This record gives sequence, C-alpha cells and structure tokens, in this order.
Amino acid sequence: MNLCYNERELTCEFSGAQHRERRQSRLSREIHRDFLKRTNYMENICLAYTLSVENYIGLCLSAGWPKPDKKQSTKSLQNSDYLVSAIDEKSGKVVGMGRSVGDGAMAEMIIDVVVHPEYQSMGIGTCMINDLIERIKNQVQSGQKVMITLVAALGKEKFYEKFGFTSHPNESYGNGMYLWHMKSLS
Repeated sequence: MNLCYNERELTCEFSGAQHRERRQSRLSREIHRDFLKRTNYMENICLAYTLSVENYIGLCLSAGWPKPDKKQSTKSLQNSDYLVSAIDEKSGKVVGMGRSVGDGAMAEMIIDVVVHPEYQSMGIGTCMINDLIERIKNQVQSGQKVMITLVAALGKEKFYEKFGFTSHPNESYGNGMYLWHMKSLS
C-alpha cells in the first residue's frame, strides 16, 4: 500500500478552510499512513485535503445522487471545516471524498462521504472517516469534548458503528431529524 499525503495539497484551495487545515498534525498523517499500510487493500491511493467542484459533482453523480448546483457546491466546499479526498495516483482520478461542517469547537457533522463504486470495499472510506475523526478530535483541548454526528445512508449504519457511532433512537437520544427546503425557480 502506498499512501501519500500530498504536501502540495495539504491546504484546502478554499480560504475558509486554510487556517483549519494548518492544524493537521504530523502525528495524524502518520497514524493514517500506518492504517492504510495495515489494510493493504489497494496500491497507490493518496489522501489530499483539497477537492475541485468538478470532482465533487462527479463523485455525487457516481453515488447516484442528484446533480448538485455548481455555484452552491462551490460555496459548500468553501465553508467546510475539514475536507479529505482520495486519489488513485496511477490514473489521477479522484475516487473518494468526505467532509465535515460545524462550529469548530463543540459540534461537527461528517457529510458527503462517497467512494466511487469501482473503488468501494477497499478500505478507502474507512481511511477517510478515520482521517476526518482524527482531525475533528484534534480541535479540542484537554477536558473538552466534541460531538461528531452524521446521517448514514440507509443500509450503511454498520459501517459507521465500527467507528463508535450509535444509531438513533436509543436510550439517550430520539430519532435524528432533518428538513429540506428548496426555493422555487422565479
């Protein structure tokens, strides 16, 4: 397994996330390099902390999601707290992504986790989730806590449970809820 953390791409191309990405620790990079070497699923996968809007849209489409608006996607990527992408170095193809949004202190939500169907079941998603969780955990100081949330796609709950996520409802929390709003075209 060849994991590279592309040092040229460690800072996000979007200014909103640049200062947060500088907090990425060398230790975290080493932890995930070791993790990928242990999984030994795939050669030549590189993690980067940048993602073009074109690659974002392409991965959304590969997951069967509706095509997102380019302008809205650009703003969404700019406002991400943490972003990770997986690149197949041989082909140069971006094969996975994940990101989080939150308040940068007590709450972060992992969203838009996608691995291209041709690259699934190779450990890429696991590596990206571990990377995001590690970077989110690094934002808190001793004695502080952060709540990391996500909404799993139907049938993917078991994947996230292995990272310590719990399903709702349970003895402590009710059902997760969401509200979609779409503004009508004028």
